[in-house]
Amino acid sequence: MRDRLDGFTYPSPLNSVRSAAPEASPGLDARTNGGPETRIQQCVAFMCQHLDQPLQVAALAARASTSPSHFFVLFKRVTGSPPIDYLIRLRMQRACQLLDAGLLPVKDVAAAVGYEDPFYFSRVFKSMHQVAPSHYRAHSQVGRKR
Repeated sequence: MRDRLDGFTYPSPLNSVRSAAPEASPGLDARTNGGPETRIQQCVAFMCQHLDQPLQVAALAARASTSPSHFFVLFKRVTGSPPIDYLIRLRMQRACQLLDAGLLPVKDVAAAVGYEDPFYFSRVFKSMHQVAPSHYRAHSQVGRKR
């Protein structure tokens, strides 16, 4: 099953692993934490919980107890996307949720999803959604008033 948001498809691990993040273990041992799919799902959960922080493929690979190049291959096989593309989509999905709520200014939404520069955040958001974050919010709020 896949979720769709604004024309993007999010692989099922996005929803199924949110509560399964391995907070206690700094790395994921392949012998005790399942196969490659489980390790990638746990990394996706970690990504979901740390959207506001800088995340690098090397650090995610270390969590999965694999090399960065092997992690990249495994991640793409399991999710259908490279890790950084997937992370950007996760961040933009969360940004949409925050913008829909209408409680934070765009610069705070940018910070909440890991972008220090609100102008860069706006460019990335617009490239994915074909509309600026402020216009997205305005359109979202008009839809709720009806």
